[in-house]
Order: sequence, then C-alpha cells, then structure tokens
Amino acid sequence: MIATRPLSLFLVACLSVLSVCTVAHAQAKPKSAPLEERMSHAEFLRLGLDKLTPAQLKALNTWLQTHGERGPSMDDFVPARSARASHDDTGDADIHSRIAGTFRGWDSYTVFTLANGQRWRVSEDSQMTMHSIDNPKVTLRKGFLGSWLLSVDGARESVHVTRVR
Repeated sequence: MIATRPLSLFLVACLSVLSVCTVAHAQAKPKSAPLEERMSHAEFLRLGLDKLTPAQLKALNTWLQTHGERGPSMDDFVPARSARASHDDTGDADIHSRIAGTFRGWDSYTVFTLANGQRWRVSEDSQMTMHSIDNPKVTLRKGFLGSWLLSVDGARESVHVTRVR
C-alpha cells in the first residue's frame, strides 16, 4: 500500500501538469480580431469590404482566422474555383464587348446591356456624364473579392459593377 501511494501522487501530479499545459496552449492562440477592428474605416471602404453581406464578411473573417497564419494553399483555391464556375461563367479573364446602344454616362441605378448579351449594374454610389457615344467598346476587369470594374473607351472614369445576367 505504501509503494502505490507515491505512484498515485505521481500520476495526479502529471495529470495536473498536463491540464495546465493544455489550458496554457489554448490561451496562447488568441482569436484574431475581425477585419472591422483590424483596419480603419477608410481602409475598409477603400477595399470594398462594405459591399459584402454580413454572411460574406463573417465567412471572410472565419477564413482569415483559420488560414491567416499559414497562408492559402492550392487546395484552398481549387474547390472554390470550381464552385464559383458553376454559378458564374465570367471566370477571371477580362471581358471585352460593346455597350448595345448609346452611352451617355452612368449613375447609381444604371444597368449596362452589352453586345454579348450580358447585363451589368453599377454597384457603387457614382455618377458620370459625357457626350453621347454609340456602341462604345467596354472592358470589364476582375477586381478584389469578386468585384468587377467597367471601363468605357472614351470615358476617363471607371465604375464598379455587378453581373445581373
């Protein structure tokens, strides 16, 4: 009985140390702050993060918490790319087309119909007017977080748009 008591005390001590180490390890990896707290409001707006839905912003913050330290791998991108392709056939390549009809500029409610059949809506609070141009060439470039930037030949400004159809 005397010989087993030191062994029991030793096991209790080991388990205590193990539990303290586990708690210390869990506390050593603090949860990172969400993007809204990690950057200024101006940066948040400049990067277009204010256009994300609350669910999209939550998903982005979750992704940054799980992938932020090690960075992304190819495995992170391949499934997302194929899932996106099933919903959006635009891909990442620039789109070149023409506006069907006369172009005079845009405002926050403008929907552009292109010669290729696509329709794009202005997605920012923006306004630009200019002289009329018939069927001008347009280029759409993929931007940050899935945004698109529409440039019209002959116009000095570009505007962020989202695909309607």
